[in-house]
Amino acid sequence: MNFTKKHIFYIFLIIQAILWVLVSTMRNIASSDAMEAVAWGDLISLGTNKHPPLSGWMAGGLFGLFGQNDIAIYILGEICIVVGLIFVYKLAKYFLDEDKALCSSMIVSVCFYYTYHTFINNYNCNIVLMALWPIITYYFYKSVKENKTKDWVIFGIFSGLGFLAKYQIVLLFFGLFLYLIFFERNQFKKKGIYISFLTGLLVILPHIIWLYKTDFFSLIYIMGRTEVSAGNTPKFLLKFGRIVFPIKFYLNQIMAIIPCIVLYLILALKEKNIALVNKDLQKSDKAFILSVGFLPIFLLGLTGAIDNSRVIGAWGSAMLSYIGVIMFCFYPIKFSENTFGYFVKWLYTTVIMWIVGIG
Repeated sequence: MNFTKKHIFYIFLIIQAILWVLVSTMRNIASSDAMEAVAWGDLISLGTNKHPPLSGWMAGGLFGLFGQNDIAIYILGEICIVVGLIFVYKLAKYFLDEDKALCSSMIVSVCFYYTYHTFINNYNCNIVLMALWPIITYYFYKSVKENKTKDWVIFGIFSGLGFLAKYQIVLLFFGLFLYLIFFERNQFKKKGIYISFLTGLLVILPHIIWLYKTDFFSLIYIMGRTEVSAGNTPKFLLKFGRIVFPIKFYLNQIMAIIPCIVLYLILALKEKNIALVNKDLQKSDKAFILSVGFLPIFLLGLTGAIDNSRVIGAWGSAMLSYIGVIMFCFYPIKFSENTFGYFVKWLYTTVIMWIVGIG
């Protein structure tokens, strides 16, 4: 059998997922977030005191299938990551050729949130969002470009599921809405966008009713956590919190993607070329990539400046899904015949270094 580059891509995703599951199994300590999700799943509730119910439903279901063994949690976390990376690749194909689209997805796998953070936290609503964020983005763009009712319905379903995973998904919806306003305003004259809205509304309606009946319990928790975060912060820091909290959050994101940047620079040094400006990328394409890959994380950090509260770095994990697409689209490298193979070798090296370092 002749392996294509796409085969290599899927093999890599499977191998790195298995490796991280094995490492987590040897550690054999499921995180508190993961066990909390399992407990929520056992209740089969339409909501929880912290988050929407989807992460609990998924954890409770798979945990039961594996005979209540912690390995179910490790596998579930890696499934979310693999699914997310597949859809990063599928979206990247709209903007990049095959080799670069594959690389733009695989390079994300060495990001801090896809390695050490997932190893420590195993599974939570942020990790669920790491799968749903790329799925929602892909089906939105596919729907806009191809205008098929089926795609709009799928987009609506996954948008609803995204809301049931974590309310933070509204930041992505805001970016998509701005893109429609400035570049695809004609979509408001078509039925697709309204079909997706109604579909998504049907998905989340039971949870909305639950929120109303519980006096918006989980939203009160979010506001309360903001107050606790502020209360646990030293007074001298809180005084300058509107500046310090966003800066700290953005620095966390930069530190998280350093392995991706280093790997990208290694590739650029190998090919001895990197363009600082991509003149081939259309303005609307640039705007879309930034609206899903930069704007949400910028807005999330900005909340610290607005309400003077700490913004947790891990909250930005799903929003970094497109760091590879941003690098390959905005600062392109000209690939030679063996560039992809060279990249894969360094990718495996980096993943192994992560695992050995943690072990």
